[in-house]
Amino acid sequence: GGSAPAANSVAATAGRWPADFNAQEFLRHARLNFVRLQEANDKRDSEALADFLAPDLLADIQSHWQSEGPAQGKTDVVTLESEVLEVVTEGLLYVVSVRFSGLIREDGAAEPQAFAEIWHLEKPIRGNTGWQVSGIQQA
Repeated sequence: GGSAPAANSVAATAGRWPADFNAQEFLRHARLNFVRLQEANDKRDSEALADFLAPDLLADIQSHWQSEGPAQGKTDVVTLESEVLEVVTEGLLYVVSVRFSGLIREDGAAEPQAFAEIWHLEKPIRGNTGWQVSGIQQA
């Protein structure tokens, strides 16, 4: 695939976000959480996920675990690209959409698979609550 033009850099798009939104810092945390989610999913570790997933998303993942049966294998995030798509205010929440893409290797497979997901994260505009992932969709 072709590479995106430099105009899509964080600096060029800074005017799109609220003044107190630091896209680079946000992406750094979002990427850590992406990797944490894979690790917690591999271990079926609800507590680790409860830190940064909204309760209904956590419940979805837990029911998915029950239908899948015991954890198998390990997920390696081989490459990870991330990009903030939009930042909106909905009522008393900030909602940010982030596109993750890259290569992921599951269960020791020889070939990593390409993936793309859009994560929706939200947090209250007031207060010190951290970001929570409220939805994940396949891009």
